[in-house]
Amino acid sequence: MFMSRITRSAPATATRPQGGIGFALRFEAPVDAFRRGVNLERLFRDLARLGSLRTWLDTSCLPDLGKLDPEDCHLAWDLRLETAEPLATVEEVFEFVAEGDNFSLRPLPPEDAILPWASCSRSRLALAPGTSAKLWPDRSPWAPS
Repeated sequence: MFMSRITRSAPATATRPQGGIGFALRFEAPVDAFRRGVNLERLFRDLARLGSLRTWLDTSCLPDLGKLDPEDCHLAWDLRLETAEPLATVEEVFEFVAEGDNFSLRPLPPEDAILPWASCSRSRLALAPGTSAKLWPDRSPWAPS
């Protein structure tokens, strides 16, 4: 897993969102995203404009190198967006790439709450029954607690 942190700069007088204000997101890029010319970088840039964004790349859906088609996208991300923007504004960012079960969004719980994430729809990644994952600022939300 790779983690990055993207934060927009805000005026000094603006109030910054606190933990628990914003959204936890799971996004699996459509397999044909590259062929359709989807600009995934712009998607993340648009999200970062809404608030403080943290991303965790999930490469568990990547096929073996010998089976990899360079025109197919097999990447997924777990994201934490701290923002005061409404749900509809965040959903608009994904309007051209959300295809049923490849995108999920939920309000952020308090900072120490446990998130019961479901498994990736295209991968075999899943938490064992009875385990949980925490969405920590410095760890992937898929890391077992």
